[in-house]
Amino acid sequence: MQAHGLPKRNQNKDDEQQILLENGADPNVDINHGYYRDTPLVLATSRGSLGIMRMLIQHKAEVTSHRSDNLSSPLHLMVTNRGK
Repeated sequence: MQAHGLPKRNQNKDDEQQILLENGADPNVDINHGYYRDTPLVLATSRGSLGIMRMLIQHKAEVTSHRSDNLSSPLHLMVTNRGK
């Protein structure tokens, strides 16, 4: 909880993701964006969502996954997005 009793900004999204994963959601599903594909881990990494990244890895997300258009891996995205 943050000041004034308000929930953390992304806590509800993290909770939703946790419920989905605990109930069998595939952490390695292809997300089709039309001309390229992502995985949930690649997408979470590109957005800097550390909590979601941790959750996906704990639920066996493939850490060697990559974007289909430029082959960016989660590790590559973490390094290139650092400080943004």
